[in-house]
This record gives sequence, structure tokens and C-alpha cells, in this order.
Amino acid sequence: MIALYHDTSAAAQPAPQEAEVLREQCLNLLQAADYTADEIAAMLRKSILSVRPRVSELATKMRIWDSGKRRKNGSGHSAIVWTTKSGGNPS
Repeated sequence: MIALYHDTSAAAQPAPQEAEVLREQCLNLLQAADYTADEIAAMLRKSILSVRPRVSELATKMRIWDSGKRRKNGSGHSAIVWTTKSGGNPS
């Protein structure tokens, strides 16, 4: 029989304080230079699945912006290059 519910998604979610720390680490990197979420994940040695939501949260809070640039990510797709410079485009 196949299970219809898996609690792995809940287990994969970082604790609120861990998410805040990771969000601040992402922001600190972006204050030094512009990066994609994949690049941030690689520098922090974290899963892109943990970093991407933190980057999205920073964009939603308008602490980072879409620079208008794109770079290839690990899967070969075009990825947003994020910036803290206010001249970027809000996403």
C-alpha cells in the first residue's frame, strides 16, 4: 500500500530561528556582491531547497532586488542575479 501523506516536508522545514539565521547569511553575502540563489547556496554549503525560500523572503520584504541580470544555475536554467542595491527591480 502506498502512503498518501509524508511528513518529510514538515521535517525539512528549518526551525524559525534557523530560517532567520540563514536569511541573514544570504543578505550578508548579497551586501558584498550580486549572486543567484544557487551561488549563495554553494557559498554557504547549504541546500538550494533551504536557501531559495530565504532569498524569496528577502525579495518579498524588499531587502533585495532583481538586478536585471541572469546567470545559469546548476540545472542549466537562467536564474535571477539578486542585489541589495536599490537600483534593482523589485520582484
